[in-house]
Amino acid sequence: MKSLFKMKKFRARKRADISVSLLVIMTFVLVGITFFVFVSDEKKILIKMQNSKLFDVISYEENKINFYINEAIENSINVKDKNNFKLEFIENFKNELKKYEIYSDFSEYSGKIREQLTEDNVQILNNTISIEFKGIKISKKLGNNFVSYSYNKKFEKNL
Repeated sequence: MKSLFKMKKFRARKRADISVSLLVIMTFVLVGITFFVFVSDEKKILIKMQNSKLFDVISYEENKINFYINEAIENSINVKDKNNFKLEFIENFKNELKKYEIYSDFSEYSGKIREQLTEDNVQILNNTISIEFKGIKISKKLGNNFVSYSYNKKFEKNL
């Protein structure tokens, strides 16, 4: 009888509580669900990353256009003939754009900028020159995504 009692006592110690078993099972279920959600949402995350890269590319192109136009204005305001300031400024500006076409990948935009360089578009008021560029199309494709942006900006420079 004593040996039977010892046997029951031994088995009672080996058994785990139901709450511990449920805790282990629920942990595995939670890990499985988390893994499934992570794997299924990975595609959405990749698409968002591609979109942000695409906007970075557009922003870079816009900054490049701003830089070259500012440089061209800065280098073109030194005009010898003050009577024909607009015409000489426009000619100097076009020559500056040609320089930038040779040394950079700016050529895809310089033609559109050159088209908008007219006497009507260049204004001189109170010792300030201003030029406005409208509708210069910046478009880029990355993977299956495509963005088209219309560049519009007014530049002003003190003479």
